[in-house]
Amino acid sequence: MTGAVPSPTAPVVGVVLAAGLSRRLGQPKQLVPLAGQTLLWHSTRAMLDAARAGRDAAIPLRAQVGRSNWVGERTEGQADPGTVLFVSALEAVLEADPSEPGSTLL
Repeated sequence: MTGAVPSPTAPVVGVVLAAGLSRRLGQPKQLVPLAGQTLLWHSTRAMLDAARAGRDAAIPLRAQVGRSNWVGERTEGQADPGTVLFVSALEAVLEADPSEPGSTLL
């Protein structure tokens, strides 16, 4: 494995800033197009790439605390369920068709 392994106690947080009145710009900043997508889409995509890297970096590790520690070697080589869920949610947001009713707007 190459690269740094995140500390098991350090939370990974993704924040997409998408607020403000955009008075000077005249339109919501997060919806400004860039390379065929919105700025919000690009921000979410960067968060997804980071989440995937974190998920993949943790696969060869064995849990030292919590429920995963109790099952022993079976946890080695498995992705963290919480990270898998977060990655799946971001993938769904990015793949949503904005023209579908109830879809997420990116």
